[in-house]
Amino acid sequence: MRIPFRRRTDSAAPRSDSPAGEYRDRPVRLREAGCEPYWHLLYLAEAECSRAERYGRPLALLVVEPWPASDDPNESRPVEDWLRQRLRKADIPGYLGSGRYAVLLPETGTNGASRLCGRLRKEVPRMRTGFSSFPQDGLTLGDLVVAARRDLRASEEDAAPQRRALN
Repeated sequence: MRIPFRRRTDSAAPRSDSPAGEYRDRPVRLREAGCEPYWHLLYLAEAECSRAERYGRPLALLVVEPWPASDDPNESRPVEDWLRQRLRKADIPGYLGSGRYAVLLPETGTNGASRLCGRLRKEVPRMRTGFSSFPQDGLTLGDLVVAARRDLRASEEDAAPQRRALN
């Protein structure tokens, strides 16, 4: 005998205004923002790296993290909105977890990636960005993410004296 599925109607079900509701709604929000889950970003990155290598075309990866580090889903809403509104159709945004995003930028060299980082830093407060390029910084998504996070930390150290001077 099959037991029919019943929706949870008791008060223990997470509400949309509760933190549990925010985390539950995150996959829907990511889809609305056009962000790929990490596993699918891996697949797409492999295809884009292969294409860039085959045709000798530029490929960059942008990594965006909240500053200071936060796993609050509300902190990432401005980034999701910015990604949805400002990226080109060819760009592939993805969610890495813990409030971090990665964007594959086909046909984009280091100058274009650097300009995009600057625009994002200026338009979305409390976010830090870094970028890497294929094949100089890595041949896989993992290598590119590590290189972009290294760039992110280097740019943060360069900006630290400026932040101290402002305080």
